[in-house]
Amino acid sequence: MKIKTLQYAAIGLGMVFSLGACSSDKKQKAEGGESSSDCQYVVLLDQAEMTWTGFKTPAKAPVSGQFKEMVVEGDGSGASVAEAFNGASFTLKTNSVSSGDVARDANLRDYFFGTMVNPEEIRGEVQSVEGSGEAGLINVYIHLNGVGAQQPLDFRVMEGYVEVSGTMDLSFWEAIPAVESLNKQCYDLHKGADGESKLWSSVDLMMKVPFQKEGCEN
Repeated sequence: MKIKTLQYAAIGLGMVFSLGACSSDKKQKAEGGESSSDCQYVVLLDQAEMTWTGFKTPAKAPVSGQFKEMVVEGDGSGASVAEAFNGASFTLKTNSVSSGDVARDANLRDYFFGTMVNPEEIRGEVQSVEGSGEAGLINVYIHLNGVGAQQPLDFRVMEGYVEVSGTMDLSFWEAIPAVESLNKQCYDLHKGADGESKLWSSVDLMMKVPFQKEGCEN
């Protein structure tokens, strides 16, 4: 088993994460598929880039950031790119949250994560994968705020990397009080043109994981 600690990876939750499916056609040569029985795909977990995006104001102004510290566990290789992600898991250290603004990061630590159960980390593991070796859904079980819930993520095999994306609804992790706490702390900063203050409970996740081929025909 490979265990990687990612310092200053570009998360973001996602966090996230892992896939698990493979093509049954041994002669397939498409990117991410199987080209021969000796072909192996290796995902470079220590080079993963993950970004989260939250939304403030009624106009849904985006705020993006990362987690500078993430631990990823998994074998990292397989007969297809998707199979190489099979069984992977991750842990995000919430005190490493980074949005490019020191004051905002402190508020996220103290008034968002700090109000949760088990505030130190977010954990996730792949439960299943739907679709082909080229694209589909990764079902990740995420632990946040003392609650576990399944989060579907889209994956696509690109040229040299895998793109994983999805949107978390924090209400599934009973985290609306944390959203309200952060919005109260940053009330004026979250106001729109009409004077209404709002922090949305949805968070977009995007992750890119490079991979390489070993013993493949192309």
